[in-house]
Amino acid sequence: MRFTECLNDTTASGGVLAFAVDPGLVRTTMTEMQLNTEAGRTFLPGIQQLFEDNINVPLQKPRP
Repeated sequence: MRFTECLNDTTASGGVLAFAVDPGLVRTTMTEMQLNTEAGRTFLPGIQQLFEDNINVPLQKPRP
């Protein structure tokens, strides 16, 4: 986000605007692995608390 702010500040005077979209924490196969493996818990120790606080987007199953 900070990079985008800096990019926007640098390029706005030339008429080029930058923005970013942050979808938040999404429950995916990758985040499930982070929740359920020792390595995931080591590198992202607070991820479980984020899910417990409902700061996530539930995993959507693909449509058939």
